[in-house]
Amino acid sequence: MKKTTKDLYIKIYDRPGSWMADDQLNDLREQLCQLALQTVGDIPDYGVFLKDRSSYRNRLVTVIFDRKENKAVAFSAMVYLTMNLKERKKPLPVIHLGLVMVAPKYQGKKLAYWLYHQPLLKILLRRFLRAFWITSTTMEPVIFGSVADSFTSVYPHYLPERNEVFTPIHLAIARCFFYDHGHEIGIYKKAYFDEKFFVIRESSLGASHSLMFSFADTAK
Repeated sequence: MKKTTKDLYIKIYDRPGSWMADDQLNDLREQLCQLALQTVGDIPDYGVFLKDRSSYRNRLVTVIFDRKENKAVAFSAMVYLTMNLKERKKPLPVIHLGLVMVAPKYQGKKLAYWLYHQPLLKILLRRFLRAFWITSTTMEPVIFGSVADSFTSVYPHYLPERNEVFTPIHLAIARCFFYDHGHEIGIYKKAYFDEKFFVIRESSLGASHSLMFSFADTAK
């Protein structure tokens, strides 16, 4: 537990599906579902919203609570992935940044910093400050730009000159994520990976449909 402000506090649940009691896990899931209803008006049919313990066994869930009301107002759900790439002899551990939701009342208060910073710092310290790979998928320009600005060797990037970091490992990770781990983000069964643009086409027609907003409505 970590205090963020006098009104909010943060809790990090590392692979809660492996150790949390049923009633506690159900309570956590219910809080996240209620937050989804506030944020997007629906409950996506994948990941932490499923009534399935397995989806919590490989996730690092960070929740920010309102201290006075004792309810969740924001959360992130990162995913531990193990990628078997033909380019590497050993499996590659990768962290997928996953889903982030912030209740409308608390948007614009820079809570995303806590939702990303705290769990990633936890992972970095556990690895004795050794670098690691991440993946990120989003339909929102603001998230795309934030990831590009916050990490190194990011591809694709919104700055053309920064796209020179592209290497075979970027493509290998992207392919593996789409074909082997796409279910973690509710990818539509008829979606396909456009390798030229690093875009998952038609993905929003599946379980993540409720997360899709028009360009006019989404944050820039």
